[in-house]
Amino acid sequence: MITETWLQKEYVENKRNRCDIGRELGVTEGCIERWLKKYQIPIRSWQAATNIRFDLENMPTTLTKNEEQILYGSMMGDGYIEKKASGACHYSETHNVKQKEYLEWKGEQLKRFRARVQIINRKIGKATGLWTSPAPILRDLHKQFYTEHKIVTRELLNSIDKLGLAIWYQDDGSLNAHRYVEIYTCSFTNEEHLIMQKWFKEKWDLNVTIAKNRQYNLLRFTKEETNKFFKIIGEYMHKSMLYKIDCNKQEKNSVKHLIVKGEIYA
Repeated sequence: MITETWLQKEYVENKRNRCDIGRELGVTEGCIERWLKKYQIPIRSWQAATNIRFDLENMPTTLTKNEEQILYGSMMGDGYIEKKASGACHYSETHNVKQKEYLEWKGEQLKRFRARVQIINRKIGKATGLWTSPAPILRDLHKQFYTEHKIVTRELLNSIDKLGLAIWYQDDGSLNAHRYVEIYTCSFTNEEHLIMQKWFKEKWDLNVTIAKNRQYNLLRFTKEETNKFFKIIGEYMHKSMLYKIDCNKQEKNSVKHLIVKGEIYA
């Protein structure tokens, strides 16, 4: 029979869960729960169990400047923060397999959040996914970026600098047939597009138009504004994403790939 001393050590001191202990002893989780009650050992709350499972106490509670811009730019693009029933939030995003190197770089920048990158097999083909472990600061970000769905506000936009802007473009931007920049912002409302349009003008002196791609809105730059935009974000483009910049080979070679070295901010 399991002793109180052993159960106290494994469950309380070593912070093992009931399922793990039950597997070792060859009994059910319910059996372990009955023993805990018998010895009057307090059973952890759902939140306490979640904190232990994901080691939330040792996860970041604040963001570095790099992490902030990676996450803010990504959330404007392909990023997603999922909130579990327990309240725990983790960050994830998915890209084409051709962008695996770009996602691996992002994973390295988010290593404090134990980010991992792997190939996903889907019915429509392979993709590359990135996931982090849950963290308290991600719960705070979820509150900023979501109501019933993802939102954008002027306050959020004001937090984005050149690196965040480059991340946003690399995630959700491309060159159209005329070699002009388009940023796909179809998940946002008409009102939010007006907010973004005004922000681009007031913060970056960029005139962008709100265009349509079938039934969805997007942001479109003219040739002149495209060139100005590339001068703003050029040094923050990842080397694997330079195909999204319309410039000649010499110009590409002159780009300062500081982010590849992890030295975005000195």
